[in-house]
Amino acid sequence: MSPPPKKKMKKTITILIGILILSVFVRGSIVVQGITEEIKVERGQIYEQTFIIKNTGNTDVAMRLFLKDVIFSEKGKLVFEEPGTHSSSNSNWINLEIDYFLIPGGKAVRLPYRIVAPLEAESGSYWSMIFIEEVAEALSTKGMGVRTNLGYGVMIKTVVGKCHEGIVISNIEFDKQNYLKVILKNNGSKITPAKVKVQFNGKVSKVEVGNIYPGYVRLASFNLEELLDGEHVVRISVEVEDKFFGQKYSFYKGEKPKPKKIATLPERQTQAGKRKPYKLYLSFDYGSSRWGFSLAGRLRVNKKFNISASSNYNDNFLTDNQLGYRVSLNYKPNRWFSVGFGTYVYNDRFITAIRSSLNFKTTRIAIGHQLERNISSFTIQQRLSKYIIRIYGIFSKQRNEFTASFMIPIL
Repeated sequence: MSPPPKKKMKKTITILIGILILSVFVRGSIVVQGITEEIKVERGQIYEQTFIIKNTGNTDVAMRLFLKDVIFSEKGKLVFEEPGTHSSSNSNWINLEIDYFLIPGGKAVRLPYRIVAPLEAESGSYWSMIFIEEVAEALSTKGMGVRTNLGYGVMIKTVVGKCHEGIVISNIEFDKQNYLKVILKNNGSKITPAKVKVQFNGKVSKVEVGNIYPGYVRLASFNLEELLDGEHVVRISVEVEDKFFGQKYSFYKGEKPKPKKIATLPERQTQAGKRKPYKLYLSFDYGSSRWGFSLAGRLRVNKKFNISASSNYNDNFLTDNQLGYRVSLNYKPNRWFSVGFGTYVYNDRFITAIRSSLNFKTTRIAIGHQLERNISSFTIQQRLSKYIIRIYGIFSKQRNEFTASFMIPIL
């Protein structure tokens, strides 16, 4: 049957009402039956589907079919676009075998359609809407033509491959109208229903958000007008399929008070400010071939350089007593590593030495070398509160020696 010829009118107003159909929908004398909630399809396979439209009235009704893409606003409002507008559209997969038909009064019409998912389709949910529009005769009043089209929308949802759920809390807002808004987003590939529950002041409020389509958001609003002004904590839970997730959220209702000065804190130095630029230790030494004591000090030049010096007296078990001096310049580029270059004077002999060390919180490990005497050394130093224990060893072809020192700070 061919559609009736269009009449010339100065102006045409079209009123379209879009409704999602699950299994049965009735409006006036029109009944729509046989809509599947979701169709699982394989790539490249042909799926023959039908739905039935029944006219329970006594007069014939002319109808037409066409496809539209569907996108969603934040509040779940449907927006209709041309087929193939968005990446999750299956409108190009659907072939309507009939685009115009007449339903006699008291009769039913079976409407077939075919779905073929392309081979390159990625796993996920796809959707579009078949519109069934009632075509009414135009009425003319003083040159104004008015056409009223009653529409029935059938959402065709298809699933390809294995999909995954991905509902997350995208944002939480509290507006001036005392509404707490929880915005959920679907970052997955599956059309997923969700419920939101909010707990505050011992009360529980629930909202069924409904289906959230992949890539889109839905809004759940909660009226918190009964809360007094001030800071509040709410517990937000989201139920998705067989799991819950959520978070606690703090917000302030009413005008936030301005910061008020309560007290002035006393001025204090930082730890670095408390540190003296110099240190002086009295050291008692006992080793494998000598004993003695020494005064050792350090002067900090800046954050990376310091000068250390010592004067020590040794009573050697094998030879005469020794009086010695040491001065070295040390460079510490960071808290973990340092290197030093110094000169030793023992019994009118000058000895040049270099040293590098690894520094930990309370431990220092150092290795050194005396150039003229070709003697290597190592030091392990452990800090115990204010005191220091140090183990010092030297190695050469002629001899090996170990010395233990206990250092007490005196300045």
